[in-house]
Amino acid sequence: MASTSLNDVFQFLNTINPIVNDISKAGETVKKSFDKNYIQRIYDAAKNEREKVKSHPSREVTLLRAFKNYADRSTALRIDNMIETLNIIETVMNIQRSAALSQKPAIESASKDGRTPIVQNMQFNEITSILMALSLIRQK
Repeated sequence: MASTSLNDVFQFLNTINPIVNDISKAGETVKKSFDKNYIQRIYDAAKNEREKVKSHPSREVTLLRAFKNYADRSTALRIDNMIETLNIIETVMNIQRSAALSQKPAIESASKDGRTPIVQNMQFNEITSILMALSLIRQK
């Protein structure tokens, strides 16, 4: 049990290490919670969207796959890179399209900074789209 004498309490409070440790632990807890509840969900949604694109390839990707069958190894690797890039581009476009469609008209009440809820929502959707795109590029 910790000492409760005033001298010990003042001495404890005057040391910075326990406070820094507690703040660090709290920060890590918040970061883990944020990652789990928000960032990971964004990454998972991007991954699901990527799988949809891969399961329904565009005409360009289908054509590149056909060419790949007749290419030498180095050319086939470059075609694979092109296919992957096209899939990422199409996935990002789908995410942006979904973000634009999810815009719901809101009551036009301005916040302290003068921005309306719809503007704030659009900015949030743009940030979410960027995070999804970055996660797709990182997974490449």
